[in-house]
Amino acid sequence: MSVEIENSSQDDAQMLYQLHLAVASQSKFMLYTPAILQNNRDDYILHLQKTIAASNNINLHVKQNGELQAYACGWQLPNLKSQKKMTIVIAVRAEYYRQGIASALLSELEKQALAKGIRRLELSVFEANEPAHKLYLKLGYQQDGFKLDSFYMDEQYHNEIQLYKLLG
Repeated sequence: MSVEIENSSQDDAQMLYQLHLAVASQSKFMLYTPAILQNNRDDYILHLQKTIAASNNINLHVKQNGELQAYACGWQLPNLKSQKKMTIVIAVRAEYYRQGIASALLSELEKQALAKGIRRLELSVFEANEPAHKLYLKLGYQQDGFKLDSFYMDEQYHNEIQLYKLLG
């Protein structure tokens, strides 16, 4: 499957919201539940627009048949000490798992981050999300930390694995 990756624009915020909602409905590993997204729809769309508008961020998506299938976002905190570091969030619709989309998105995000002078990429993954964890390791990310009982979901605590990759 060939993957066409596009840079997101503020005009894509509504479709990105729909993608976030769909992925949150399919996966228990997203930070926001469908109910939270639905109850805060307008605020979340505004958040997406601001994230996209920030020149130091990278926002990518994959669109097929007029619908977004996956996205990746890299953002920087606005302080001098973390100028060379970027945090990543990525999500893919379940029906597009294992088709190379996440790898392609991360590869493109890494290229754009390097062009911006970013040295370090960071992300985290639920310990129970073994397929994502294995993918990140395969792509050269290394474990940087482990947070015990970091998230509460389904009436139990879940651990978080922190990963990083140095560029350049």
